[in-house]
Amino acid sequence: MQTRQEQLMVILAQSQGWLKGRDLAALLGVSDRTIRSDMNKLKQDYPGAIQTHHHKGYRLVAQVLEDPNQPSPLGLPQTQEERLHYLLKLLLADSQPQTLKELSQDLYVSPQTLTMDLHQVGQLVGAYPDLDLEHDAKGWQLKGPEFQKRRLYRELLTSELQGDFLNLDKVLAIYQEFDMVWVAHYFQGLLKQADYQIRPASLPILLLHVGIAVQRMLAGQFLYHRQDHPPLAAKEEALARKFLQGVGKQYKCRIPAAEAYSIGRLLEAYQAMHELASQVNYQGHPLDLTRLVQDLGQHLQDLVGLDFLSDADFKDRFHLHLQGLIERLHYQVELPNLFLQDMKRQYPLVFDLAVTVSTWLGSRLGVVLSEAEIGLIAVHIGSSYSRLERPWKARAILSAPQHYPLMQSSIDRLKASFGHRLEILAQYDYVSEAQLLHQPVDLVISFMPLTQSLGLPTLQVSTFFNEEDELALVSLLNQVEQRQTAIQLALQLGDFLESRFFYQDLQASSPEQVLTLMAGDLAQAGYVTPDFLPSVLEREALSSTDFDYALAIPHPLQAHSHQSVLAIANLASPIEWGRYPVKLVILLALKDSDWAFTQVFFKWLGQCLAHPRQLKSLLAASSRDDFLAAIVGEFPHPSR
Repeated sequence: MQTRQEQLMVILAQSQGWLKGRDLAALLGVSDRTIRSDMNKLKQDYPGAIQTHHHKGYRLVAQVLEDPNQPSPLGLPQTQEERLHYLLKLLLADSQPQTLKELSQDLYVSPQTLTMDLHQVGQLVGAYPDLDLEHDAKGWQLKGPEFQKRRLYRELLTSELQGDFLNLDKVLAIYQEFDMVWVAHYFQGLLKQADYQIRPASLPILLLHVGIAVQRMLAGQFLYHRQDHPPLAAKEEALARKFLQGVGKQYKCRIPAAEAYSIGRLLEAYQAMHELASQVNYQGHPLDLTRLVQDLGQHLQDLVGLDFLSDADFKDRFHLHLQGLIERLHYQVELPNLFLQDMKRQYPLVFDLAVTVSTWLGSRLGVVLSEAEIGLIAVHIGSSYSRLERPWKARAILSAPQHYPLMQSSIDRLKASFGHRLEILAQYDYVSEAQLLHQPVDLVISFMPLTQSLGLPTLQVSTFFNEEDELALVSLLNQVEQRQTAIQLALQLGDFLESRFFYQDLQASSPEQVLTLMAGDLAQAGYVTPDFLPSVLEREALSSTDFDYALAIPHPLQAHSHQSVLAIANLASPIEWGRYPVKLVILLALKDSDWAFTQVFFKWLGQCLAHPRQLKSLLAASSRDDFLAAIVGEFPHPSR
């Protein structure tokens, strides 16, 4: 599959609806005829996956049948994590038994894969008292009290929308070259058999490291014992050797016994992180890892204003990561490129932080870290960032009679389920527009029928605040947050974007040509230093800043700006950038003091990349004012 065809599959998978050929052509900067040709090729390669309509265009209607000899198209919802969520929702919503045949036809996956998925669902359900996933000749069915089902549904919803930055299901879905589900089950079984305790919160990242080690070993890249290594404890050594023997038997390969040291050290470190080595030997000299982690945490705080060192898990995990990094550098072992593109697309701010930190770390170690190493550093930063960042909360007015006891329990459930996203400013028996005039309100939630338009996003919920109400509130909150982010960006962007730095139909044949022209104009205006362009090119060399949808966001590794400014180029025709062809280039030249704007910008970018239609009007903007209007216009005022 060509890169452009991969982009089309990503866009269709994320749009969850019809997209016209001319819109797809505008997004990718190609002709309608090229889109028709690509779609015909995709329909041949993946029969039944794409539906065509003369007026509506194209849409993705099913996952593609699994074929081990054919690479899976990027972006399709076919990971185990996504299937588990789908199956759980289906079992919760439908009381009728679900047959393997029907599910296989609906999801376009094999019955064998579905059977494994359903067993995994059964394990997840087992955490809830009185719930049980039963199956017989009629099919699979979730049995148990309704209140337990509702609790599971709420927590599933919360996990899907917020969730851990890296959870166990994501780890199991990362590795394509081998069966990580089997590896994880075998590894956890050995730990349980030996009564070896690992903190549950640490398990996903421990398994991530185990998976990396297995993938590396199966590729024939081995670590060997060094004389300066301290000996392993007997329990860890026995567990590690047994694990590697099992992996070798499963995959019919011979793994050097010395590899047990690497796995054993992982076990020791994750069971008792306070016993991490404070110093290691690096290039013939002692390296103080404790000091390095402290300096790195301070560097992160200087960058984003968050105290990463207050997160004990982050310090321990990054300390452990550094130990592994030093070992990989010593043996010149390269990490596999696991989930790099998904990381860049879903967490652009976190990934960019990881690039900055990796550059700083590389300068301390005297090396240039690979893009795959940057991706793994992003995992550690992201898992801590999601805990430390104080999320924006929507401000709401509640309309509900205060003398109605039955309704109070529903209000309590609403607050308990959405307290992390919602701040209730006040509660009234009835809400009028006059009551809202002098309050900074984002939305109104009403348990009573509304008799007038309030001019604000409004949601009417039922007395018992059921699952349908929860889903509707989640949808409305997402819309409110997206629009709020877009407005914040447009207001601030107006200060940073000048008409003379908006380039329409720019003729260029390479990224270097585009960046040289744009950076040259900024330098001539006195906005950036002579080091700006070299720093931008160095950043691109580390990890290209292109995204799926014909978009690139180049920026320097360090601030080299006298004044914060953005330059935007809408190219006359797409050019090859990194992985993808690019049509729209947004060059960031920001001072360190404008980090708050950077956060808003990358948050908006993440929202845009999750909604393909929202980039079309940006690509069509022909002036600075059109571009600003398109940002807010892509997130219309939510209404209900």
